[in-house]
Amino acid sequence: MATRLVDFIALWPLWRLHRRVLRALQQQTLAEVLIAFPALSSAPTTQPNAQARAQFFTRWLRRMARRLVGSRSACLDQAIALRAFLAGKGIDAQLRIGVKRNPFAAHAWIEVAQQPVLEKPQVQQEYICFDPLPEGTIAALTAARSAT
Repeated sequence: MATRLVDFIALWPLWRLHRRVLRALQQQTLAEVLIAFPALSSAPTTQPNAQARAQFFTRWLRRMARRLVGSRSACLDQAIALRAFLAGKGIDAQLRIGVKRNPFAAHAWIEVAQQPVLEKPQVQQEYICFDPLPEGTIAALTAARSAT
């Protein structure tokens, strides 16, 4: 019980971030949300356990979202929140959004070192992924937004 409480207290910032992403997705476009919740902007720190840490945070967020938010939480808001949270921890996580045709479905997930985090290994083959945004795109969008 004490371990769960310590985990919850330590991961409270991730939960708050997820709630902010949920609200933002209801009021803003995806581009605006990606600007508001950026990925890692500096060089990532070399962490041999980055994948394991990302899996831990992902597992925790999914469990809490299922319990507290229910069906309102989806893969997109969780992936955006995790990407921004991991950036704060110095872990370079890439947001991936993909679609498949038969039957039509869309899915979002994060990857660390080109490996999906807590996803089926074939997720990269099942979904046609949108290309990641080129380096500096979010910074350019942020600059353009603040100039207006």
